Amino acid sequence: MYYSPAPLHIPDGFLSILVSVICWVITVVTLSSAISRTNKSLGEKQIPLMGVMAAFIFAAQMIKLSSSRW
Repeated sequence: MYYSPAPLHIPDGFLSILVSVICWVITVVTLSSAISRTNKSLGEKQIPLMGVMAAFIFAAQMIKLSSSRW
């Protein structure tokens, strides 16, 4: 049986310029808010741990787990 995965990305030109600009504005506002809150709430020792955690999550995603039974 051949399985063809569904496409993950939308094609070029699918979104209008207005929708793209609105999404970028929302992204910039959200990121700036998150960065500002992170800088206020985390100490100097916790920020490098965020990088270590991100690296761990990235590496863990590379592990291939079988979903079928043995």
